[in-house]
Amino acid sequence: MSTRRPFVPSLHARLVTCSALGSLLLSSALLVACGGGGGVGAAGTGAGTTVTGFSAGSVTGKGSTIVNGVEFDDSSATVAGEDDSVDLLDDKGKKVRGLSGDDVKLGMEVEIEHGDISCPSTTVPTPTVANCDVTPTAKATRISFGNNSLLAPIAVFNTTAAATATTQATYRFTLLGQQVQTTVSTEFNLGSPTIALGNDVVVEVHGKFDASTGITTATRIEVKSATSAAYTGVYRLRGVLANLATSPTIGGMVVVLTADQKAGLSDGQIVRARLAAATTAPYTVQVIRPAGRTLEDQKGHAAEIEGVVDTSASSGGDLKVNGAVVKVDPTKVDIATLTQGARVVVSGTVGATGTLVATTVKVGTTAPTLLVEKQFLGYTLKTIDNGATFVNTYDAAKHTFEVWTTTAPFELRETVVIVQANDPSGLPATVITGKQGSSHTEAEIAAQTGTSFSLLNILGHRIPDGRFVASKIQFQPKKGV
Repeated sequence: MSTRRPFVPSLHARLVTCSALGSLLLSSALLVACGGGGGVGAAGTGAGTTVTGFSAGSVTGKGSTIVNGVEFDDSSATVAGEDDSVDLLDDKGKKVRGLSGDDVKLGMEVEIEHGDISCPSTTVPTPTVANCDVTPTAKATRISFGNNSLLAPIAVFNTTAAATATTQATYRFTLLGQQVQTTVSTEFNLGSPTIALGNDVVVEVHGKFDASTGITTATRIEVKSATSAAYTGVYRLRGVLANLATSPTIGGMVVVLTADQKAGLSDGQIVRARLAAATTAPYTVQVIRPAGRTLEDQKGHAAEIEGVVDTSASSGGDLKVNGAVVKVDPTKVDIATLTQGARVVVSGTVGATGTLVATTVKVGTTAPTLLVEKQFLGYTLKTIDNGATFVNTYDAAKHTFEVWTTTAPFELRETVVIVQANDPSGLPATVITGKQGSSHTEAEIAAQTGTSFSLLNILGHRIPDGRFVASKIQFQPKKGV
């Protein structure tokens, strides 16, 4: 895959703030990923790269895999999906092909084992990650995704209308009784043709789980089927285990477990399970395992975990985040803020006992409420016609264009709306710029044929039908294409 690294200082600054989380201690030069979940095991096969770091978080850009402002070269990484499988499976569990970095999508919660993070700057005399003026980079050896996703038909679907014309609507619904909420940062893949979200639509949700509220805050939602009747795959469930000895439940949903499946589990654990699809509870569990992340396999490595505090900090600074044991210094961090349910980003080094000894702690709320900035690397504004020819997808009547991947299987990433100066919504017209601040018009985007982009950066907000309304578009076409 491409590993082009455009110089985008303003974007880099936004990414490394970790959704504007408030910093309590800023003493580390480490810039690794925000995130949570479980699944990465032994080191992968990243072309002989020595594993020195562990990063976990939401994918914010592609081309390679960008997590929290670091561009991870995934071209030779081992990629593992649901249940740690390195194969892409269809709904019936049949192998389609092996997984690659192309299967790691925007908004997915991932875990990455990688080599040293470095700064590829050619303008800074002695570049380090701390003073980097471009996107820091590292070589990924293994990437894991999907182990903590939810997959089921939507129920109790509700829309929260946008507060103003420049913010987007958000959604709240349940999947097998588990509460899910979206934010302005949630990525959507609604299929092609688009399937509107609503009751009985089968979706897969990646996101961060708060055990204190039972709510999953979605970072990515992908439609799998328009109806539950048409869906032939399995369901996935994540939640707190209860009533293990009698009538087991996961997040309040009744499930059927065998004696072997119950072994090693206990009430109060956060677990993830693959279920046989059924119309009503109890659901038969095919596979079940703890969802919390432990770091015993990352001893001596730099690491960063973003997620929700499982257990409040003790007086000595001990706590758990996404199942991982964390040690903070009470003389440098206000441990009163590290309570169950708090959103945190913890950076440091994994010690000999598997404990993450923190050097940096950030505490704050979740997603931003203003315009969302989305970055695409190596994408195109064209679909593929007959497997060979790029075709412009610009729609003059609707003032929209589409962002597509450039490699098979070709996938629609966004439908973007360009706002006109006389638009009845009252929104300001979309500003379109290119390299070195050059100004462009909608007609110039419409005229693009056969051009893929080294950088496509869009500032805007999503509307309920899934389209992304752009207030500013910055693009740099790839030369020679």
